[in-house]
Amino acid sequence: MNLNLKEHSNLPNGLFGKLFWNIFSTYLVIFLILGILSLLEIRPIDFNGEPTYGIMGLVSALLMAPLIALSTAFAIWLMVIFGNLVMKLFVK
Repeated sequence: MNLNLKEHSNLPNGLFGKLFWNIFSTYLVIFLILGILSLLEIRPIDFNGEPTYGIMGLVSALLMAPLIALSTAFAIWLMVIFGNLVMKLFVK
């Protein structure tokens, strides 16, 4: 089996943006559901250790979605960059 890794060692353009928007769209659905449950006072949103219900629970859930997506996308982006550097060390 002949693997040619040189053609796969380049990163796509706009990788961080693609990661962020894909992760954000997933988290937005989850946090929107949690925010609606908080708005209906079924499940609280824990913000700074305090349970938050109502409209503040919905707002805090919608504000947490991009922050968590940003941190997750940054962590994945760093792992991809590191993995690409390691792969380029072995591909000559």
